Amino acid sequence: MRQCPNCGTFNLQAAQFCETCGTTLQNQPVVQACPQCGQPVPVENRFCENCGYHFGPQPPVQSEMVIPAKSKRPLWPKLLVGIIASLIILGGGYGWFQYQQAQTTARNEQREAAEQASRKRESAVASTKAASSSLAAAQSEATADSITAKASSMSASSESVAALARSMRGALITDFDCEPKEVAKVPDKEIVADTHASENAGEDIAGFYQRVKAHHPAIGGSLTATTDADDDETDEE
Repeated sequence: MRQCPNCGTFNLQAAQFCETCGTTLQNQPVVQACPQCGQPVPVENRFCENCGYHFGPQPPVQSEMVIPAKSKRPLWPKLLVGIIASLIILGGGYGWFQYQQAQTTARNEQREAAEQASRKRESAVASTKAASSSLAAAQSEATADSITAKASSMSASSESVAALARSMRGALITDFDCEPKEVAKVPDKEIVADTHASENAGEDIAGFYQRVKAHHPAIGGSLTATTDADDDETDEE
């Protein structure tokens, strides 16, 4: 071994420079370590200069480990592996991107389909409401026409309130079997007022009867009377 004079590191005998600090070892003597105190002693000495240990007649032969030089391997396998790894990473990233795009497209299509279905339902509901409103309007118009036909026909033939009142009194007596004496007690103005109120409300003759009876319950009569009369007319036909 050779001891570096700069840092004290023990180097191989064939070393030309210190493996620790790089100091030249060309003029340094070959030494050996004392087995008793561990101090470096030149190989030609028979005694340790520190503890006096006797090395014997023959200096110990120390075999030095020969470290084979590292063979230089070509770099292209590493480059090839790096290229393959990069391609795998890029391919995986591209595949993941395509998967995310497909998922986004599927979600958008589902959302659009749901919105279309919702719009169709809203349109169907709106159409149903419009049809119901039209039907209700038609029914109201037909109901209004019923009472208007009776009241207007008598109103056209009579220009006075008394004539209209007499006509509607007759309807109460004949259509609803009301008491004639009690009907005669109802003032003309109230009968005319109930007639107009029933017309404006879109009611039929039954509505007019109910309005008069609410103020004058003594007139009697019933709603079933006009139904029975209609049935009798149908039977006669």
